[in-house]
Amino acid sequence: MLQPERVSDPEPVEQLKACEADVFIVAAYGQILRQRVLDIPKRGILNVHASLLPRWRGASPVAAAILAGDEVTGVSLMEMVRALDAGPVVSRVEEPISPHDTTGTLEPRLA
Repeated sequence: MLQPERVSDPEPVEQLKACEADVFIVAAYGQILRQRVLDIPKRGILNVHASLLPRWRGASPVAAAILAGDEVTGVSLMEMVRALDAGPVVSRVEEPISPHDTTGTLEPRLA
């Protein structure tokens, strides 16, 4: 597991290259990956996102779903591309939102 403060710095880029991985998995990481990082793994990077993409791209998707009154949300696994949360969705799992849910009760069910 690698979680550098700035993933585009030379040292983390070299660490990622040294992995010689076919695929990287990104989850709960608050940085936008530059193309030079996206190009490192042979088969790409998959991102775990706490919404049913394309709804609620970007930050705070769980809070956004609750505030909008959505009855269902979920988790999407998508291929990472240069644009934020815009890659093809590989898989999705739905989770109902109860009227009493908060981010504190819903986020653990999506983890």
